[in-house]
Amino acid sequence: MLKKTLIVLTELFAPVKNAQITLIVILFLIILLFNFTLKLINLVNFGMKLKVALI
Repeated sequence: MLKKTLIVLTELFAPVKNAQITLIVILFLIILLFNFTLKLINLVNFGMKLKVALI
């Protein structure tokens, strides 16, 4: 999934002469994805704790 997204992004930004912009955009997206994953993990952990507390 991530590889596909990166390939599509590199193809989209291929015409752009400035490779630095592409790098920054890709890094930004990776950071966003990482943050989202962390939030999701925290949410799951919170859910588990809640379940334990309820039982």
